[in-house]
Amino acid sequence: MASVIAQYLDNEEDGIPDDPLVLSRMTSSQRPAAMILFKNENEANSIINQYGQFLDKFRWQELFGFECHPNGSSSQQGFDATLEECLHLITDTGWAEAYPGVFGTSINTELCDAMDIARGGRFMNVPNNYPPGA
Repeated sequence: MASVIAQYLDNEEDGIPDDPLVLSRMTSSQRPAAMILFKNENEANSIINQYGQFLDKFRWQELFGFECHPNGSSSQQGFDATLEECLHLITDTGWAEAYPGVFGTSINTELCDAMDIARGGRFMNVPNNYPPGA
């Protein structure tokens, strides 16, 4: 997880975040960002029930051990969800906060509008079929 997050935040690996504002939003909040690796959903529920008040001090994203494939995604093992879950954390706590009008998680951001154009409309539920040309 740490390597994936580091790569997302410092793509050219020069030791400097590509966008310091994104990292600042993730770390300077009263509720800093955190990734939590759980073995599975049962372990997650148990730990959340036991330590929920502590965890509420963070804006966290979970990842389950069975979703991780350190040697990479493959047709045999499936997709390595580390890529997706780390991206969720950075998107929600970094980019969305640093640039809310562009990457925010609400309707009418630049990203949401672009996705609506690409999909051929705004859909509150996944349609069975997208319009032609979407």
